[in-house]
Amino acid sequence: MDKLSTLAAANQQRAQEVIRDSGIESIWRSVGAEPHLVGSLRTGLLMTHRDIDFHIYSSPLRVADSFAAMARLGASTASNTATCSTRARSASNGTHGMPTPTTSFGRST
Repeated sequence: MDKLSTLAAANQQRAQEVIRDSGIESIWRSVGAEPHLVGSLRTGLLMTHRDIDFHIYSSPLRVADSFAAMARLGASTASNTATCSTRARSASNGTHGMPTPTTSFGRST
């Protein structure tokens, strides 16, 4: 178990470095959105599956701003292993079913 705990601590530290170095939170804030870290990293349960999950909230939802943020993120040297998925979610401005960009950094295993 000690070996797993050591690996988990190293993965969590690396994930925090990726967040810092990529500037993901400030990039989303620059377009008026609010990023919220969610998932295993936020809860301290990131162990061997290396991923970083954010929920991005904005009101009103501006698709062009979301794409602008993703373009800036894609240009970041720290995000060279980033992937992005979108899920249909209810936006806080009442626009139901619009895709909301979610970002996952790292390598999925």
